[in-house]
Amino acid sequence: MIVTELIKKIVKSETGRKALGLVTQKYGNSAVMLGLFEAMGQLGDKADALIKELSDETAPQTADKLLSQWERSVGIDADVSVDADIRRNRILMKRTHRAAMNPYYFGEELSRLIGKTVEIREYGNSGGRSADFNYFGRSEDDHNCN
Repeated sequence: MIVTELIKKIVKSETGRKALGLVTQKYGNSAVMLGLFEAMGQLGDKADALIKELSDETAPQTADKLLSQWERSVGIDADVSVDADIRRNRILMKRTHRAAMNPYYFGEELSRLIGKTVEIREYGNSGGRSADFNYFGRSEDDHNCN
């Protein structure tokens, strides 16, 4: 695309310049068309910035506007007077140190859920980790899950 002085003067947005490069060269000297490309380009640039901003909010390490929601999700009271980096680290520590789903804990939860005694035995072997699942008080129609 040949960039005219009029294009340099009117079309400042990155998206507007890209869009202008996709059409015929005859719009390079039309102030009205260049103004339309600039207006559309500004909207495109704002949308790109919003998308980047929203993608930053999807992880606590980069969250800013949704930091309070991240804190609530892990049971921390939001305190906006505390530095954002400290708040992010608190969220990450809380997420990292949640209770493990070890066989005993998982068996207890299953017992509570199905109302029967559950035993889960976990063991390692050369092919990786494995577990046996048994519950007591089952009927003849129930099966042992291995």
